[in-house]
Amino acid sequence: MSRLYRYHGSISGMMAQGQTAREITLYDSNDDRQAPTRLNVYGDLAKYIYELEMTDAEERYLDVDYYYDRLLTLVRIEIPSSSPNIPAKVITRQELPKMGVAIFGPQEYITTPEPEPMSQEQYAAWREWKNNNNG
Repeated sequence: MSRLYRYHGSISGMMAQGQTAREITLYDSNDDRQAPTRLNVYGDLAKYIYELEMTDAEERYLDVDYYYDRLLTLVRIEIPSSSPNIPAKVITRQELPKMGVAIFGPQEYITTPEPEPMSQEQYAAWREWKNNNNG
C-alpha cells in the first residue's frame, strides 16, 4: 500500500448514489486553518458511512482520523478513545476484489462522546491485520 495521509475532523457533507456514499467532505470545526478535504469512498466502507450518516449515533459527530491515499480515496477510519495510544474503533477497507470492511473494536456504532479503548484482544488483532496488509 502506498503512503497514507491523515485528516482529523468529521464529515460535513456526503454525496450518495442509491444507499451508498460516493464522496465525503471532511471538515475540522476546531481548526479553520485546515482546509476541507473531499474524498472518494468505495465498497463496503462507503456503505458503512452512508448507514452511519442516516443515524443519530454519537460516532457520527466525533472528530476522528480519516486515512486516505494519494488518489484521495478513503482507506480507513480510526476513532480515538480516552486512551491516546489505543483507538476505540478502526474501520478499514479490504483490498480488491472483496472491497469489504474489517472492523476492530465494537461492531455497533459508538454511542458515547468519550469512547473507551478497544479491548487488548481487538487491538492485537488490529495490529496484526495492519502488519499483514501494509495498512
